[in-house]
Amino acid sequence: ARVEAFRARADACLISGGLGDAVFHASEAFEGSIREGLTHATLRATLTLAESHLAAGAPAAALQHALALEHSAAALRLDGLRAAAIVVLAECWLAMSATGRRRSRDGYASMAKDALDAHAPALLSRGGLALRA
Repeated sequence: ARVEAFRARADACLISGGLGDAVFHASEAFEGSIREGLTHATLRATLTLAESHLAAGAPAAALQHALALEHSAAALRLDGLRAAAIVVLAECWLAMSATGRRRSRDGYASMAKDALDAHAPALLSRGGLALRA
């Protein structure tokens, strides 16, 4: 319950604009879930941590969490969390293309588009995630 309370507080901080607090509480949820051995809670906390870093303007920090989440969710066949991770990955790549050097002709934006196109059916079947994409 404590882990979920930290994650819920991080979500509330994201909504209210307290981005530094959101990262702190998401980190606490992540560390607590690992300490207690709660696999699903760890994955949910990883998603919240990635979203918090992204909202705080640190797409590179968010990217590492989103990649780890996508890999773990795919291995555990958790399609909803995997779809959420792919959306966060795309948002990270778009944010990095807006602020950084271009990786190639189209930069990170093309990577985001390719990821969303490749997983469109899964994303669209998840309801709320379709609206974010």
